Amino acid sequence: MLLTLLLVSVCSWQSAWAQDVVVSVSIGEPGTLGDEILTKHDPIKEVTHLTVTGPLNESDWALLQSITDLKVLDLSGASSEAVPDKQFSTYSSSNDVKKLETVKLPSNLKTIGESAFNGQSKLVSVDLPNTVETLGSSAFSGCSVLETLNISVLPAGIKEIPDRCFDGCKKLAPFTIPEGVTRIGNDAFRSCTLFKSTLPTTLVEIGGQAFRGAGMENIAVVLPENVELSGSYHFSESKIKSIEFPTTFYKAPTNVIYNCENLTDVYLKSPTVLDQSNFLYRCSGIDKIHVPAHLLSAYKLDSYFKDFSTKIVGDATDGYTGWWSI
Repeated sequence: MLLTLLLVSVCSWQSAWAQDVVVSVSIGEPGTLGDEILTKHDPIKEVTHLTVTGPLNESDWALLQSITDLKVLDLSGASSEAVPDKQFSTYSSSNDVKKLETVKLPSNLKTIGESAFNGQSKLVSVDLPNTVETLGSSAFSGCSVLETLNISVLPAGIKEIPDRCFDGCKKLAPFTIPEGVTRIGNDAFRSCTLFKSTLPTTLVEIGGQAFRGAGMENIAVVLPENVELSGSYHFSESKIKSIEFPTTFYKAPTNVIYNCENLTDVYLKSPTVLDQSNFLYRCSGIDKIHVPAHLLSAYKLDSYFKDFSTKIVGDATDGYTGWWSI
């Protein structure tokens, strides 16, 4: 009998301990977030669900870092133009928040700082407002279960997707990278195995490993004229369907399409035979290599491309403009 009572007591205590603490506060003056939360619950660190309206300043953002049990954060009614660098980074010594699952950001937000959510391995959903203009490097890096930003198209004000921005976001749902984006940085979508998007014609640079191991399933990639492919392994191990290189593509970066087993068509439009090293290594699904008609024989006799002679066709300049599809 005594043992049964003890077990009941322990279970009751565990149940009470595990209960969510839901708090909603309205801030009249920036810098008073802590005071407002304390009127609803003490200690602050036990709050699991927090909704905030009103203006936020740096001290309010710092206060948020101390809410250890925080899982759901709704700032859609708050006012702030920037999420600070390393705000909720699990690698930051000033941040104690490691359990975030859902975040709604301020509706007037313009900037998400560097490593703002880096390493938040339980984060599933973020509401990204269309006012955002700047994403910091590694902003969502390591958010391995992040599924959605609740957008179909990246906000139009964003001109760059910086280094490691979504690196390791293995469950990130597709959204469109819009016209106006000029740079996709190193490792930007690396290992985003479910992600796919067409590429904007405004791109001037794609960094190394930008889409390495990304889904990009059934995407026909068309690289804009004069785009720079810096680094290496840009689309390697992805599931792209085809890729069209511009006329300015004379020399292939190292392993740009390495191990793309779903790749069936490659379009090479430069006026000379491509300077490359193991260009099609482990691209076992290649069906056709499209080259300019006047280079058909040169490609078939080239010391590397001769092994693909039966797959080389001379139609790359015969009206092919490329198309994108998801």
